[in-house]
Amino acid sequence: MKPKKVNAVRLILLLSALFLIIASLSLYFSTAYINRQLLQSKESAATDIALLVKNNFKITDSEVEYMKSLTFNQMETDAINLRLMEVGDGVKLDAIITNVYILAPLSPVEYRYCPDKESAEFLGYSMDTPLDGVWLLNGFINEEGKFVPKQRDDIYRYTKLDECQKNGMQSKAAFGAYTSDAWGSFITGYAPIYTVEGNFVGLLGIDMDPDRYQNSAQQMILFMIGLFFTITLILLSLFLAFYIRYVKAREGKLQFEFYSRMSHDMRTPMNVILGMAELSREEENAHTLRRNMALVEESGKYMLGLVNDALNYQEIEAGNVAINRQILYYRDVYDGLLAMLVPLSRQKRIDFKVINDGVDLDGYVMIDDVHLKQVLLSIVGNAFKFTPEHGSVEVRISTQNAQGSFEECRVTVSDTGCGMSEEFIKANLFKPFRQEHPDMTSEMRGAGLGLALAKQLIDRMGGKISVESKQGIGSTVTIIFAVERVDEKRAVSAGTQRADSITKARAVIGGKRILLCEDHPINTLVTRKLIERVGGIMEGAVNGADGLDMFKAAPENYYNLVLMDIHMPVMDGLECARKIRATDRGDSKSVPIIALTANAYNEDVRETREAGMNAHLTKPIEPEEFYRTLSEAAISFESGIWFGRVIK
Repeated sequence: MKPKKVNAVRLILLLSALFLIIASLSLYFSTAYINRQLLQSKESAATDIALLVKNNFKITDSEVEYMKSLTFNQMETDAINLRLMEVGDGVKLDAIITNVYILAPLSPVEYRYCPDKESAEFLGYSMDTPLDGVWLLNGFINEEGKFVPKQRDDIYRYTKLDECQKNGMQSKAAFGAYTSDAWGSFITGYAPIYTVEGNFVGLLGIDMDPDRYQNSAQQMILFMIGLFFTITLILLSLFLAFYIRYVKAREGKLQFEFYSRMSHDMRTPMNVILGMAELSREEENAHTLRRNMALVEESGKYMLGLVNDALNYQEIEAGNVAINRQILYYRDVYDGLLAMLVPLSRQKRIDFKVINDGVDLDGYVMIDDVHLKQVLLSIVGNAFKFTPEHGSVEVRISTQNAQGSFEECRVTVSDTGCGMSEEFIKANLFKPFRQEHPDMTSEMRGAGLGLALAKQLIDRMGGKISVESKQGIGSTVTIIFAVERVDEKRAVSAGTQRADSITKARAVIGGKRILLCEDHPINTLVTRKLIERVGGIMEGAVNGADGLDMFKAAPENYYNLVLMDIHMPVMDGLECARKIRATDRGDSKSVPIIALTANAYNEDVRETREAGMNAHLTKPIEPEEFYRTLSEAAISFESGIWFGRVIK
């Protein structure tokens, strides 16, 4: 990506973030303003109702004194209180009135109560707070507009006036308020009320149900949120459309380069496999054939590791590839690498040297050979590609900083190729798909997953990579990584695990019937040999439909295991597994079904589990894991325990 394009994308992202911040703040303040305006309109409506009720209700001085002398229950059922309820019920406006009351202040000499423990907890007051207000008249009106007596203890007739009520009594002016307390939430209108003799009594209050206000506010807020997100989505869509158009133009070239490089890295071990197959066609010497087969196996394992990394390319870039160290014979690692590199040098007529500078290869090491070979093949492959014919490439291996069983392995790859400029090394060397000379021939298009991913893998392995280069002279790439030496006893113990798994498999799987659903005859042959090797009895079906018919036709518990390929004609493995599980027979839910497929993604594992399979094994088959999984499945079937594991 050029600097101008980078700056443009950054500017767009910055403006988008700024817009989201401004829009979010605008949404917050606008909804708060609308909420307040709606609330004020409802408070104003409540105040109008309170004034209307006040104008239609008359009370005398003597009635005020009389009402103060009554208990709460007496007050509620008194004719004067019922008269107020009738006036409140008679007000027909667009409002739901829930309470109508007259709240009168008390002078200090009239204080009768402080809250008891129960009422203090209910009202939220301290127990020494004097209750300075009295509900002179009070009534609750239900949804049908009828007065409903509450019949409370006398102490609940008295209350603590809040600041809003005190101010209203001092100003003797009508006002509205939104209140929320122990009694509930209300939109309240207050109006000053006087006796017919002209003496101030207190505040006539009207409590309105806040639901209508809340519904209006919620609808308006939802509208604002919807409008905000609509505008945001439109702007983001425009941005994404622009960005995707730009990315597609850029990624088209990068994808082509990526697949071209992957094609090369896969062809390298494939050349070894095909070459060894050709050489072995007429070879009669058993020792030579075994050596050829070992090289084929080594190259096949490497190619499998490469394919797995290619399928998880994005995870490699994100640094999510797991480092898998194994105990291996050092010389086997060394010879396997040579087997892949030497044919490349011969094809291009390059003087290729591998110098072992004092490394003891006759021993065992703990190492991730798949990723190490991928890194070395990428680096050496680059050296071959950028070195002209009759040039030279040298790989020198040495050790340093040995401490106990650990040592550092230093691999230096030097070539006499075209070299790179210091500016390119500093700015672009370890960035994916970067070439200093993009107009080079197709023979010099870079290597494999590139130095960028090679560096990521080396970093994941805890190693280091450095490059020195001069244009027209050549380049030197050095990698340093830790190697753990393993004694022979530990190596032999690790090496016997496969034999141990076979011994266990013979004891567990011997005599068991296994149904294999597989359409590929070679895969069927390999699986049959593995099963028969430990004494199992295999019966095969060429598709899911035949496998389902064979399972249904067999007696219950006839099959101890089912191995299921996924992609098959007529009926695939997922559907077959579901139908086996749905079969109305005793063993349909308990028989272990193991996926045996080339599908290795997490989504594939999830699909097999959802179809009712117990385990997921991927091809090509790893015998040790194959036997271990089958053994555990057979044991679980016999014991009635559900078996489930995932092996990739």
